[in-house]
Formats: sequence, structure tokens, C-alpha cells
Amino acid sequence: MNTVSITRLEPAHVDGLRLFLAQSSAGDRTYFRDDVLANGVVDSWLARTTGAYHVALVEGEVAGLLVLEPGVEWGRHVGEIRIVVAQGFRRRGIGRALARRALIAGLELDLDKLVVQVAAEDEATTSMFVTLAFEPEALLRGHVRDDSGDTHDLLVLAHFVESTRGAVAAIGLAEAMEM
Repeated sequence: MNTVSITRLEPAHVDGLRLFLAQSSAGDRTYFRDDVLANGVVDSWLARTTGAYHVALVEGEVAGLLVLEPGVEWGRHVGEIRIVVAQGFRRRGIGRALARRALIAGLELDLDKLVVQVAAEDEATTSMFVTLAFEPEALLRGHVRDDSGDTHDLLVLAHFVESTRGAVAAIGLAEAMEM
């Protein structure tokens, strides 16, 4: 497998990211809060001072995207994760690498809790997050409607960041993260 690098979204990635988003399926794009094809959305991510926006690069090509955005007001301690990996790069560990980066970003943003929404029938993605200490927190029945008009269940998984913070401290990575 080619080397994957996970890096913070920078202006140099914008054209590649726009191509990645344009080539993503409509279903994949629904995972994002914003209409990612609208003018100015990617530029707004670059300008935001809250949240974490990272791309997975394989030989310079954007292969995946992580968006971690904190809530507002009473939910400002909770970050919502959205990850999409390009169809041609799936099953190579890129989603897991982005999810791990989301855990680190949760620490950096001093969040207490991270949540991710997954189609309930997507067992592979659910399993990946469970192995990263996310736990099922809610099942929203019939919550998602696909392009065919069929409804699907949505699973909300949660991770309490304190457990990650403790593990990082226990193995001595806290100092490395501050570099």
C-alpha cells in the first residue's frame, strides 16, 4: 500500500479536496453538515478557528477527509466527527487513521465527548469505531432517507475523551502531542 499521511487542511489541498468532494457519492456527501459542493464551504473550513479539518493524502491525492466540529452553547463540549474515504481507497486503514486523528483532535480541542453518526447497517464502520472505544449511544429508527426514498436507521456512537486523555498520559504521549 502507498504511504498515507494525515495532515491539517491547508490552502495547498483545496483543489484536490474540491475534486475529492465532487467525485464523492451523494450518499457520502450527506455525512457533512454543509453542502460541500457549494461555493465557499471549503474556504470557510480553512478560515474557522474552531474544529479540526484534516485530509488523508496518498501520493499527493486527497483520499479522505475528517471534519471534527464542536457543538455550540450547551453542547460546546461535544465534538461531532464526520469522515469520508474515497471509494477507491477504502479497506486500506485510511478511515481508521482519520478516526484516530479525530481522537487526538478531541484532546487538542479540550472536548469531553466525541460523537459519530453511522448508518446502522454499516457493520464495518461501526466495528472500526467500537475498536477505538466508541460505544453505541442511540439508535434513531427510520432517521435517514436515501435517494430511493427508503428509510434507514442511524446509529450514534460516542467516545468520552477523558478515557483517551488518561491513556495518552499513561503511555507518556502527552509531551509528544505538545510538540
